[in-house]
Amino acid sequence: MAAAVAAAEAGARVCVLEASDRIGRPILASGNGRCNFSNARIEAAQYHNAAFVADVLAVFEQTVRTDTKLNARATQARSSQRMPHSRRADHDDQVGALGMPECPNGVVAFFQQHGLAWREEAEGRLYPLANKASAVLDVLRAALDARAVEVRCNARVERLEPCFGKRGSFTLRLEGSTTVRARAVVVASGGATARTLLPDAFSYTTTRPVLGPIATDARFVRRLDNIRAKGTVALERQGRMLACERGEIMFRSYGISGIAAFNLSRHMQPGDVLQINLLGQLPGVQGCVAAAHGEPSTAGTGGSEYAHRADASAKASASAAFAGANAFMRRRADDLRAVYGESLTCAEALRGLVLPSVANVVAEYAGVRMDAVLDDAALDALAGALTNFRISACGIGDARVCQVHRGGFAVESFAPQTLEALRQPGLHVVGEALDVDAPCGGYNLHWAFATGILAGRAAALGGAARRKAKDAR
Repeated sequence: MAAAVAAAEAGARVCVLEASDRIGRPILASGNGRCNFSNARIEAAQYHNAAFVADVLAVFEQTVRTDTKLNARATQARSSQRMPHSRRADHDDQVGALGMPECPNGVVAFFQQHGLAWREEAEGRLYPLANKASAVLDVLRAALDARAVEVRCNARVERLEPCFGKRGSFTLRLEGSTTVRARAVVVASGGATARTLLPDAFSYTTTRPVLGPIATDARFVRRLDNIRAKGTVALERQGRMLACERGEIMFRSYGISGIAAFNLSRHMQPGDVLQINLLGQLPGVQGCVAAAHGEPSTAGTGGSEYAHRADASAKASASAAFAGANAFMRRRADDLRAVYGESLTCAEALRGLVLPSVANVVAEYAGVRMDAVLDDAALDALAGALTNFRISACGIGDARVCQVHRGGFAVESFAPQTLEALRQPGLHVVGEALDVDAPCGGYNLHWAFATGILAGRAAALGGAARRKAKDAR
C-alpha cells in the first residue's frame, strides 16, 4: 500500500493485486491491534543484513528530505535528532501526541503528511494516537483513493514473467488464467509467499518463522503456564552467550513467550540453552555479559543487550548475576528475620518476591524444601535458581503467532538506492520478501513502509524514463 501511494504520487498509473479479500488485513493484527508502525530511534545495526539496511535507509531518508512534499517534515526530523536524547524523548511524546510535524524519520513524515497523528511510547515505539491499527489502515486506504489507485482483491499472482524483447515490461499470471501487463512491478508479498513469484535465477534463502515464542524442555515451565514475570533471558550456545533480552517473560505449557523470547527467537537454534534471571530487573543482578566485564551494554529497542566481547562467556554472566542476587537475598533475609525470627524458612524468604507457583518451581529447581530453614546453603541455592534458571530450547513454540520470517531474496541481488533487481530493470522487491528482519519495537514495519515508499517512487520514475526512451526510439 505504501509503495502504491508513493508510485501514484510520483505520477504512475498503479494497480494493487491483493490475494486476500481485503487489502491491508495484516496491519490490523500488528502491535496487538495497535500497529507499532515505526520507532523514533531506528538503528540499522539491529537488522539482519545490517549493511544493506543502512544503505537503503540512508537513501530513503535522503529521498524524503529532497521530496518537496515532505521537506518541511524532514527538516523538523533533523532538528529533533539534534536534540539531547532526554529532552527529545519528552518533546516527541508531547508534540507527536498532538499530531504536530516533529518527525523522527521519513516513515513518520509520510504518514503524518497523509493525516496520521501519532505518539511515542517506551523504547521509542511509535503508535497511532487513536491507539488502533485501523487508524493506520484508514490513512493508507484514503491515500490510495485520493490517487485513484486501482485495487483488485482476490487477485492472487502465481507467477511474474519478464516480457522478453520488451525491456522493463512484465506479465503477471494470476490464479484463474488472468494476466496483467506492467512496465514496473513491486513485489511486497512477504517472506513466505514471494519465492514462487520470481524466476528461479534469483538467489533465495528458505524462510523460517521468527519473533515468536520458544518451545523448551517442559519439565518446569508446564507448571507455570500463563504466568508473567519480569527479568532477563540469555541465549547460550556451547557455553557462549549470544544475546540477552530484558523484559516480560510469559511462561507457557510448552516454553516461554513475551518480547524477550520473541527477540531471542531470531538467534535461537534447537539445543541452545535459555538462562532465565527472574531478578534481572534489580540493580546489579542483570547478569548480561557486557556488565560482567564492567562495560556498558549496547541497548536496543525492547531492551536488547548483545555481547560484543569475544572473550565474554555465559559462565561469567551467571557468576556476576549470582553475586548480585546472593547479596540481595542476604540483605532480604536479615530484614525478614526481624519479623519471622531466626527460623526464617525458604517459603518466607520467597514470599512477596515471586508468585507462589514460581516460588515452588524455583525451590524444586534449587533442590530445597519450602519449609526448610533458610541457612547459607539454601540461600545460595535459591539465589542461583532465581538468576540462572536454565532450560533447553527446542525450537519455535507456535509458528502461527510469529511476527516475521527470517529468509527471503538475497539482498545482494538488489540496488539499495531503489530496491530494483540488478539484472532485471523494473522489478523491485521490498519488505519481508527480502532477507531482512529485526527485533520487536516497530523495526519490521518501518522497514516494510520505508522500502515500499522508496521502491514505489523509483518504480514510477524508472517506468516513466523507460517509456520516454521507448517513445524517443
